Amino acid sequence: MRLIFSAFALSTLLIGCGDHNHGDHGDHQSGDQKSSDVKLVDNLPENMAAAKGKVTGFTDDMVMIDHGAIQGTTMGAMNMGFGYVNEVDVSTLKEGDEIGFLMKIGRDDSLRIVGFCKPAEAGNDCLQSLL
Repeated sequence: MRLIFSAFALSTLLIGCGDHNHGDHGDHQSGDQKSSDVKLVDNLPENMAAAKGKVTGFTDDMVMIDHGAIQGTTMGAMNMGFGYVNEVDVSTLKEGDEIGFLMKIGRDDSLRIVGFCKPAEAGNDCLQSLL
């Protein structure tokens, strides 16, 4: 009986302390700025998204970016990894680079970078020139 009570108490404690939001970004409005508030480019195609952010790292097939709200989605500001198409040369990026980037929205709502620019080098409106 004592063992059953201890197991019950432990499981209750673990359930109560669990991360109830693990892996769930909800409607992705986790930042201060909502995507409906941001307009980075004019005439953004329906299957595209645009954002600005700072490169924070790399994995084998992703660029980690601390980004603002993403135009064309409901995703707010956060730090996350983005895949990219083969034509995008990420070798020119380094941690700390401020970039603007365009993404294709997949049928599964995934986002893949299809182009990027560095506003410090190409101007603040460089995203528009990528369309």
